[in-house]
Amino acid sequence: FDRGMTVDLYNHAHPYLIRRSAYERTAGWQGFADFQLAGEDCGIFLQVEEVAEVELLDRCLYHYRLHPKRTSHELGPAAAEEMWRRLADKTLARRGLPLERISEVQPFRYRRLPRPAPSLADVECVVPFWESDREELTHGFRRPSAARRESLFVLNGSSFSQEMEDAGFDQVELALSAPGPVAGVMRVEVHRASGAPAVCEQAISADRPLMKFVHFDLEPPSGWPDDLGRARLAVSFRPGPGNRDLPGLHVFEDGEGGQALLLRLFRSSPGFSRRQLERCLRSLERAGLDRSAIHVIEKRQSSSANKNEGFRRTSRPLVCFADDDVEISRPGALEALLAGLEERDADLAGPRIVDAEGRVFCAAPFFDGPFPKPRGLGEEDQGQYGYTSEVPWLPSTFLLARREVCQSTGGFDEGYPGSQMEDVDFCLQARVRGFRCVYVGESVVTHLNQQRNDRFSENFQRFRQRWERQEELLR
Repeated sequence: FDRGMTVDLYNHAHPYLIRRSAYERTAGWQGFADFQLAGEDCGIFLQVEEVAEVELLDRCLYHYRLHPKRTSHELGPAAAEEMWRRLADKTLARRGLPLERISEVQPFRYRRLPRPAPSLADVECVVPFWESDREELTHGFRRPSAARRESLFVLNGSSFSQEMEDAGFDQVELALSAPGPVAGVMRVEVHRASGAPAVCEQAISADRPLMKFVHFDLEPPSGWPDDLGRARLAVSFRPGPGNRDLPGLHVFEDGEGGQALLLRLFRSSPGFSRRQLERCLRSLERAGLDRSAIHVIEKRQSSSANKNEGFRRTSRPLVCFADDDVEISRPGALEALLAGLEERDADLAGPRIVDAEGRVFCAAPFFDGPFPKPRGLGEEDQGQYGYTSEVPWLPSTFLLARREVCQSTGGFDEGYPGSQMEDVDFCLQARVRGFRCVYVGESVVTHLNQQRNDRFSENFQRFRQRWERQEELLR
């Protein structure tokens, strides 16, 4: 591949196994009627490469008997070259690539056809939406900077507590990790000025390294005071029988002012997420998109499935994927993205993302080993990341992609449950095919970050298994 272009078809005809779920996303076997229906093997390979991973087992597993009357001998080299040319041209058309083949034999060479500079009229937007009545509350330990998350506080038969502002929360998500197998019970208590504490206990179990946010629903006891002030959050972990020698359960630590838990607080707020969605849609319209160009996919399925379904409803050259809790709060954000895409001859573009408090949420993404990370997390946004650069991945929080990228990769991998890591995977799938990602710091959007699933550990394991051997992509 080279930015979606099929360069070499010579090695597409070996015997192979195809996963049925991938095959069903293709148009199936298609040979050429004027060549005894030959060419079907190269053709199916080209289609499968657009929707799934292909792995070569690089060792001799069989012997191939060349029959003197086989079809390839009857057709001859000239027919094979003609079929390869047709397949290459057909693939260009199917992927919507603005290219023209300029060589007759492989490896094929192409030239780019002129295309106009992208404009807002070329953009359609896909917004996946999962309705929830949970409102996230702002508090001091919500999202510390990356520099303050280097150490861990270990809970193993011990407890930990911290004082905090009480914003009327009734749900807690606590960031946990474990370096290996762990089993036991986590207990969360919230104490107010008077009355009994609100308590929730939950079994925590993992047979492999764990990183996740764990959700606790608190049942406020009768007699809790109505006035809000300070609260004390207490957390403890009891290892299960026979598990005391296992690695402890870890809690992320904020070094500012001492140890503090990295957690998220929520309260029940009927209709909250739908109000956030309307806020997002209004901002997209203010940015210059017609409501007819915005596709909201409201289904109880993975974020990948919603994005792919939304893409299938689009037809314009550029597709913008936006979370339902994003707001374009600064003018010119889309225009800056379009300019960065054009100036850098890139295929995917993403903005600088800040939170509602004006802190950086994601800037100039990079990899730290196999871990995808944003720059500047938690820093006050003072324009320090207002530059443009090529990057290894971009978040789909707000992501502008050329149509041919989705056509050439099959879109977002629906094997990732929930809504984490599928965007990093999508960017690497694009880069494998030669497409380029660019971070455009001059473009700024606000992410309220009201939704988060607890499948990070599972999704990261899937991501790592797929990509850790391709180190050149993780930098």
